[in-house]
Amino acid sequence: MQLIDTNIILRYLLEDDIKFTSQAEEIIENNNITVLTEVICEVVYVMQKVYRIDRKEIVSTLIGFLKYPNVSTVSDISLIWSALKL
Repeated sequence: MQLIDTNIILRYLLEDDIKFTSQAEEIIENNNITVLTEVICEVVYVMQKVYRIDRKEIVSTLIGFLKYPNVSTVSDISLIWSALKL
């Protein structure tokens, strides 16, 4: 199990920096990943406020990411789904 932070998830999802995106891909795609709820909240905040990404796109992207078989969360995933859908 490997905890990852907001920056790794953002680089992976946004693919906005070739060097860091490839490093994030290596970490995420080759390990069992655990994501804290606080990290998910921060990813949503940064994608919405800094990158100005539409809420629907953020939700869709994060739900897809959180469904990866090697990604788990510390808290109840149904709570996270509910929060994202709000």
